Amino acid sequence: MRTHIETLDAASGRWVRAAEATGMGRSRWVARCRYRCADGELRQVRATGPTRADAEAALAEGIARRAQGEAAAAAAADDRVTTVADAAATWLDVLEATGARPGTRDLYRRSVVAHLVPRLGMLKVRHLSAPVAERWLAEVADRSGPAAARTARNCLRGVVDVALAKGTLEADPLAGVAVPTTAEPTAARVLSADEEAHLLVVAAADADAVRLGLVDLVAVLLGTGARLGEALALRWEDVTPGDPGTGTAPSVRIAARIDRAGGQTTGIRPVEPGRTVPVTPALVAALAARRARGTADVGARALVFPTSRGTAGDPAATTRRLRRLFDAAGLPEVTSHALRATRAQRLLDAGVPAAEVAEVLGTSRLRTGEVRTTGAMPVVAATPAATPAAAPVTASIPRQRADASQLVEG
Repeated sequence: MRTHIETLDAASGRWVRAAEATGMGRSRWVARCRYRCADGELRQVRATGPTRADAEAALAEGIARRAQGEAAAAAAADDRVTTVADAAATWLDVLEATGARPGTRDLYRRSVVAHLVPRLGMLKVRHLSAPVAERWLAEVADRSGPAAARTARNCLRGVVDVALAKGTLEADPLAGVAVPTTAEPTAARVLSADEEAHLLVVAAADADAVRLGLVDLVAVLLGTGARLGEALALRWEDVTPGDPGTGTAPSVRIAARIDRAGGQTTGIRPVEPGRTVPVTPALVAALAARRARGTADVGARALVFPTSRGTAGDPAATTRRLRRLFDAAGLPEVTSHALRATRAQRLLDAGVPAAEVAEVLGTSRLRTGEVRTTGAMPVVAATPAATPAAAPVTASIPRQRADASQLVEG
């Protein structure tokens, strides 16, 4: 801040700079400074007063008024444009800029379009509240299930984070808002030993299933408990035949999975950390026979289940083919997820601890005495004796977190 004296020139009637005050109301003090405005430009601001202190005080008050006005104008502008839909678009752009996986971005984008924008899109962000969020999440859960509600809440969480970062919100309206859950999670039925053998026989007798490699794929899913996307990403270097002479057991390394976005396969990404799954010699022998008769590339880096073009198989297309096979076998309620549950049940029946079964299946969220999972661990007893002998053994694999020590009979 700088100051100087001005006096009133009698001839021109204008204030001019002077070396000293003359008094009699014909002089004044001027305080001035350079102020950066909201548009980023530096402009000179000045104020006057009968004394130097008065001029400086007037300048400070003027700058404060200017800053307050600019802040109010910015807040009004934000209030006009910052709707939930606008903040959601900004958040999706941030996801892309920060390197989120294509499948993750696609999942959230579809949730924003399907659930967030239609119901909350035109709502001003500053009007978001816990009751509004809870009612909306309950609607999503009722209409599309708890999994969709969890994804929708993540999207709303992103909207709130954007608003908090911009200063549009001062407090978090999602604090304490829980995702609705259903009493009975979606379950996958475990195949009995007879059903498992019947499925493999039907697959081996089906010319299309043989041509498409579904016989070996079903054997891998039953023998490893891998997810379908993980099985389709297997390479020959991941299969270890084992050597009795050296004590090496046969195994399969789960090290990657198929990525999908926009309804199509986008590539293969590593699974961190990978896991080694012990398998039977019979499964390794079946895979060795498949490799021996392979017409495509069977090098170490080649895929075990490639398409006719040698590329990675599409999980959605493979699911449709498996659906036809399961229906032909008289198992309309079975999915690839049920094959994963079957592997888990066989391990538990063999006395393998639940925590070790979770590691084989590649689950997470392990806690003392139980397994927390988002869809890989069956809700079954760890001891076969707990199941009545006459009852068919089934296990449900929850799509939400559940205690793995509960028994479900069917």
